[in-house]
Amino acid sequence: MPTLIDLAGGQSKRAPVERSDGTSLMRLLESGDRASHPDTAISEYTADGVCAPCRMIRKGAYKYIYVHGHASQLTT
Repeated sequence: MPTLIDLAGGQSKRAPVERSDGTSLMRLLESGDRASHPDTAISEYTADGVCAPCRMIRKGAYKYIYVHGHASQLTT
């Protein structure tokens, strides 16, 4: 959401976002400087049709996947 807020021109007066998790990707997109941006991504997927919540953490070349009731996975 922080990236979308930046793309839209900043905070909206009609629907202010007081606190938001995450970091805007605008500096990375504009400069291409990867060193200025964290190397970690955390995601959760619980959309319709999913039998159990899915969670993923990616750091560098490693990705950890957790799905309740299933074996965890660590991939590169």
